[in-house]
Amino acid sequence: MIAVLKKNSLHNVIILCLTISLMQTGIYSWYRVLPSYMRDLGATPQDIGLAFTALTIAYRAPQILGGWLADHYGARLITILGTLLMGILFLFLPMAKHWSSLLIILCIVFTAGALMYPGQLSLLIHSSPTNFHARSIGLFDFATISGYLLGPLLGALLLSYQSYLGTETISLLFVLTGFTYLMMGIIRWLYLKEVPTNPPQQQEQTAKAHSWSASFSYSLTILILSMAGFLVYYMLWDGPFPYLYLEDVYHLSKVEININSTLACVLAMITSLLGSLAIDRIGAIKFTAFMFMAVMTASLLFIIPYFFVHPSSALWPPLWNSFPYGVGYLLVALVVVPVEGYFIAYQKIITSLGSPRRRALWVGFFGSLMGLVPAIGLSLGGYVYASYGLVGPMSLAFLGSFLGLLMAIILMVMQKRSIQNGK
Repeated sequence: MIAVLKKNSLHNVIILCLTISLMQTGIYSWYRVLPSYMRDLGATPQDIGLAFTALTIAYRAPQILGGWLADHYGARLITILGTLLMGILFLFLPMAKHWSSLLIILCIVFTAGALMYPGQLSLLIHSSPTNFHARSIGLFDFATISGYLLGPLLGALLLSYQSYLGTETISLLFVLTGFTYLMMGIIRWLYLKEVPTNPPQQQEQTAKAHSWSASFSYSLTILILSMAGFLVYYMLWDGPFPYLYLEDVYHLSKVEININSTLACVLAMITSLLGSLAIDRIGAIKFTAFMFMAVMTASLLFIIPYFFVHPSSALWPPLWNSFPYGVGYLLVALVVVPVEGYFIAYQKIITSLGSPRRRALWVGFFGSLMGLVPAIGLSLGGYVYASYGLVGPMSLAFLGSFLGLLMAIILMVMQKRSIQNGK
């Protein structure tokens, strides 16, 4: 992979990966304890729930505008300005003395991140040869997830000295994050290069694919597939339900749950590299179909015992607990593999839609629409978890995977017919 990087001079890919790793490390040094900090500033549990819903909307809804800005003014410029703006805004967080004022600043920060994201992904793709797109996304995801791992370690290290540093330790983390973003913004300004939106090596392939890949039926099918995939993503990876399951069924401590989360992140990092290599070889849609089948299988491993073994039986969950570390909660980590694989394929698919000159707009359009999924899906997931335990969200994940698999099969048929018709 290093040889390929040198051969194709993927300069921007390297810069984007290095900077996003440090940027995410800064954010995740405090993001996991943000609910606790909000509570210290007077927020109730209901307030915290509404706050995170607002943050989700702030990060998703403006992405379509961010895509338009990137296509009209340049992905490099919007990426740099977004990074610098977020760095400045982070420095205002320590001034918030009430959770509502903290939320307002964070919403502005997340909006800046939303405006930056489509241009950032578009620049990543434009800087890569066509046969390396998925691997560029995989490297970028690898770097992003590394921040998920390193950030909490840095935060825990500083928070462990809270008795010496005082109650303002998290404010120090806010400031460090702000300066990190400012430094990364300067590095991006100095070293990122503007690239043509339709380089010569992509023109021939674009001419063949554009006539059908931007069609309404194809785009609608992609939209349904994406929403189904994001439902799975929030049920099994970015939502609270797997970790609630670990606590409720296996009675794991918070430390043990963090170990499980760390294992899941490591598996996701490995998947981001190996999965992206497979996507470039067999195609994103076919790979997505395999990932949905894997999620369906993993979901059934949780669903079937619920219906055939009574929870009070000695077989549930001690049967799984008889294995080292417990097969049950090992599966909670393993299920991340196909979910992360889908997420890489999703990014590859949406960056292939339409004309390269409108690539960021497509990314922003889908990003904004995907914001509807957590707004509805997490609420529905919470309801079914309260009623049925983890089998509820797992059942939603199974249904989402089934729908996604069906859409992937339809897309493969559409591609095959397009090739046969010579379009």
